[in-house]
Amino acid sequence: MQPGEEKSVTFTLDKRSFAYYDEELADWYVESGEFTILVGKSSSEIELSKTIYVKSTVERPFHVHRNTTIGDILSNPKVAPVAQKLLAEAQKDSPFGNASSGDDEDAGEMIAAMMKYMPIRALSNFSNGQLTEEKLQEMIRQLNAVAQNG
Repeated sequence: MQPGEEKSVTFTLDKRSFAYYDEELADWYVESGEFTILVGKSSSEIELSKTIYVKSTVERPFHVHRNTTIGDILSNPKVAPVAQKLLAEAQKDSPFGNASSGDDEDAGEMIAAMMKYMPIRALSNFSNGQLTEEKLQEMIRQLNAVAQNG
């Protein structure tokens, strides 16, 4: 090619182009969602960009553990109804449980946003001793039973 010459280039992005290795599946996995493809001379000189939506063809099994976030648990349609009941019981004497029933809408929204990224293990810190390690493990067991069996 000569300087300034333009040329069309075509390439195919397959499933593996968007995949990461998932240890639980012991296979490559592609999450559904938007991916932005960037083309440029360098990372600081992007010439073209295109956002595409990729739909996963594999349903990843949902497994709750101590570090699963409350947001992930509540966003799973299979587990969420049971999780809401268990979480309400675990939080009834905590500042989180009381804030959502108050008049301060901003505080309720702030607590909901904070809890979204909080691992389930952190609930015991806010339960005034009500959520023991044994109760936490039982909650995790119940959520996994629902996730596996529906």
